[in-house]
Amino acid sequence: MKKLLLIYKFEWKNLIANRVMVLIFLLLIMSGAYSIYYGQSEIKQQKQRIAYLKKQEQIRLDTIRQRMKADTSIQANKAAFQRATNPAQLNRFVKTYAINPPAPMANLSLGQRDLQPYYLRLDATAFYKQINTSEIKNPLKLFTGNFDLAFVLVYLFPLVIILLTYDIYSAEKEQGTLPLLASQPLQVSQVMGAKLSFRLLLVLGLGLLLTLLGVLLNGIAVSAQVAQWLGVVSVYIVFWFALMYGVVFLRKSSAFNAIIGLGTYLVLTLVLPALLNIIINIQALPPAKNEMTNMIRTQSTNQWGNPKSWVFNDFYAKYPQYNDGDTLSFNKWFYAGYLLMDEKAHKIQQKFKEQMQKRQALSKRWLWITPAALVQEKLNEIAQTDYQAQQRYLQKAQEFHTKLKNFYYPKIFKDQKMTVQELDKLLFYGVK
Repeated sequence: MKKLLLIYKFEWKNLIANRVMVLIFLLLIMSGAYSIYYGQSEIKQQKQRIAYLKKQEQIRLDTIRQRMKADTSIQANKAAFQRATNPAQLNRFVKTYAINPPAPMANLSLGQRDLQPYYLRLDATAFYKQINTSEIKNPLKLFTGNFDLAFVLVYLFPLVIILLTYDIYSAEKEQGTLPLLASQPLQVSQVMGAKLSFRLLLVLGLGLLLTLLGVLLNGIAVSAQVAQWLGVVSVYIVFWFALMYGVVFLRKSSAFNAIIGLGTYLVLTLVLPALLNIIINIQALPPAKNEMTNMIRTQSTNQWGNPKSWVFNDFYAKYPQYNDGDTLSFNKWFYAGYLLMDEKAHKIQQKFKEQMQKRQALSKRWLWITPAALVQEKLNEIAQTDYQAQQRYLQKAQEFHTKLKNFYYPKIFKDQKMTVQELDKLLFYGVK
């Protein structure tokens, strides 16, 4: 143990004397600190946006409530009262939000939250048309991705590990100190193992420190998810050290070790993921979302070109509970058309979903050959920012939309008026 500690002490002095390595570690620490700040600022913006949306939704509902309670003996209040109590018009004015609030660890791994919508403004009309209309995002930002803590751990830490380990044996040989090292009581392999373990503990400690710093600064409670994150990061760091251990003990030159280490890094982080994507594309062609969106829009345009009688005949046959014989009402024709359109859009959306599920299944089957992508996906899963988390959100949004539809449609087709009490029920539906 004393000899091991002596080696550790020597390695520490040697490390801090190397200005290049000190600079690299400082840059890594600064990158980790910035990634924590970046993730925190992104999620903070999303939370502020969500709070603003909720406030605006409440303002609209309060406005409607005031109009419902207004004195209708005053001529100016009558038109406002009629609009507020008309469910068809109320639905178009008071759209409610299906919100996907960020999970506690989303700050550390943003995942799909920069690609997919985290809120949807919904009314009782066609669900699939609404979910395929979202905010326009900056394509350059989507292309470059996010500089979160997961990115630093997955893609920058391996580079530092390669720099720390590629010459621990070859440097002794090239500097002529290997015979002196071999004359010591410890075997050369034991000394190399001790030097490697020191570097492992150093990098592992830095990775865990940055994680705990992110947990502390973001106010994340220590939980099983934090423990899982630490476990995944630790295994990933050990994997890269084990890989470099195998390279070093080929006992080649420093240049050879560096080339092999960096080449392996490029293969595992860039080449294999690209090849995996090509294989998945061959077996399951990626669905074109813009094509699906255009199909839904075309369907919508064609729907309104049909005579009212066609729409009502089809609608009343499928929904006899709404059939009161009225084929002249604009509002009823409007909402009947949207419901029929949503049924057709559902079939298009299902094909898109099935294709995406097939791609996800293929990706999970082969993801093990790309350690970086595998760890990135696992960290996203822990942070609840992965594809499956987004799909769970969309499922809840659809359930919320079904509640809205079941709330509005009976009132519209039975010519019922809205009341303040009914508005309170709408507020209940708006709980996310």
